[in-house]
Amino acid sequence: MAQAIAYLDDIKPYKTTWRVQVRVLHTWKTFTTKFGETFDMVLSDVKGKKIHASVKREHLNRFEKLMVPGEWKAIENFGLTYSTGQFKATDHRYKMGFMAQTRVVRMDPLSDSYYLSLTPFNDVLTAGLNQNYLIDVVGQIVNVGEMETIDVQNKPTKKIDFELRDHTDERLPCTLWGSFAEQVFSACEASAGEMVICLVRYAKIKTYKDVRSISNAFNTSQILINPDIPEIVAFKESLPKDGLALTLLESKPKQEMIELTTGDFYLQFPKKTIKEVAEMFDTGRVKVLCTIYDIDRDWSWYYIACRKCNKKVSKVVTTSLKPQFWCDSCRSPVCNVVARYKLHVKVMDSTGEMKLMLFDSMASEIVGCPANSLLDGSFDEFEDPENLPDAIRHLTGKTYQYLVCVENENVWNGLDTYKVSRVLANDCVGEEDLPDDSIDQTQGSLLLTYSGEPSETTTPSSKRSSDSSLSPADNSSTTKKLCLESINVVKIKQEKGVKTNEDKVDGVKLECVALKQHEENTDEDKVNLDKLKGSDVKQKNKNMK
Repeated sequence: MAQAIAYLDDIKPYKTTWRVQVRVLHTWKTFTTKFGETFDMVLSDVKGKKIHASVKREHLNRFEKLMVPGEWKAIENFGLTYSTGQFKATDHRYKMGFMAQTRVVRMDPLSDSYYLSLTPFNDVLTAGLNQNYLIDVVGQIVNVGEMETIDVQNKPTKKIDFELRDHTDERLPCTLWGSFAEQVFSACEASAGEMVICLVRYAKIKTYKDVRSISNAFNTSQILINPDIPEIVAFKESLPKDGLALTLLESKPKQEMIELTTGDFYLQFPKKTIKEVAEMFDTGRVKVLCTIYDIDRDWSWYYIACRKCNKKVSKVVTTSLKPQFWCDSCRSPVCNVVARYKLHVKVMDSTGEMKLMLFDSMASEIVGCPANSLLDGSFDEFEDPENLPDAIRHLTGKTYQYLVCVENENVWNGLDTYKVSRVLANDCVGEEDLPDDSIDQTQGSLLLTYSGEPSETTTPSSKRSSDSSLSPADNSSTTKKLCLESINVVKIKQEKGVKTNEDKVDGVKLECVALKQHEENTDEDKVNLDKLKGSDVKQKNKNMK
């Protein structure tokens, strides 16, 4: 006897021999570090109850072609687990998992419905909804901002902001990223001033500075422009007959987009110290001036990537003389690979320390050469953390201004490593970006050193001790205790015949030790001077008598 058909409301995890009849509403692919690449779906039964279903990588080739959006399927033998995660595509308590025993059979349609669950704008704007669940929203596009290109995880990503309005003329802000942004912008450009209706399915609710809006939830969301769906047609008829069409702002030309990487573009980002960055509660990008004092050896400074998709690959153990790698993105073995930087550095300023992560393009700017040239053709895994190339070691002691990304992981999850969006090179860091301390305009490397006198330029101890023209009053300031509240930016001049310690210094922390030793020497010189003056006074009194 055939297994009885169950509704999605009735299935429970106590058995796997369920049989359901569902329509495939939406499919997408997801990559996680725990499960790798998965094939995900939203399914609905004839009652409109929806459930999130997932296929693991080992069964992906078998089920991906079967689960076509819009078709009805009879599915037998599947597992159920708790539906977890920050953004849930449905409100079902459980999540369906396809197994090796799962059977999928095509069937005749039971309904043509899209099973929309449209959410009113007022519910979104009044903070009455749980932000962990994705929602369906439909509205007329009335304002479209210009297309922006922003660095996201070291990749240029399109972004667009616009407004939706409903039948009551309520406005809901919306932000879309990537291909979704391009889809909306292209539709608005081709609209010729006509009304544009946008259906955003599986959208996430976000709150920024007490303003609530919607956005796409990575590639889980779905965007439909002017869809021929009965519910959308009825919504369009209910809109006010005021003739309001969208307002489209022209995007900037591509050449202007390129120019944004230099010059006045970076003036919009605030300057922060390391302490201020650690205390931030808002995400964003800030400018930080700091010095590299060490390389974080817990991480490899490079990774091997596939030239085709630029994703990380893993080495395959084989008897072949030519090394082979496996690419999860291409899902095939590859031989055409390249080394990319993923450099972790420890930086400091006068307020504290933090860690920065620089990807390939930014690291190449400060190292001065590609990662491939440092490996000399070898693609072996990083073995000895102390075996760093000289080009990497020589970064110690150098000062740059970075455009640092403060992300949710840093603010809420306590991640102490910040990603660098851009390294502001010499032509982007002017004197106005440096501290107010004086700068010694001599040749040499730029170092951040601790000093107890922020108003004076620190000079090498060899010069101070030999300058006999300084009065005791001039030397008295050097006897103060070492203070870590301010920094001086100084340039040490390299004289002829004098060997510098640049190659021996392990970061700018050793500068503190040198200054402290210099102060002790200066204290000793002062004591000797006081003794000499006392002897002169005694001799004068004796002559008078």
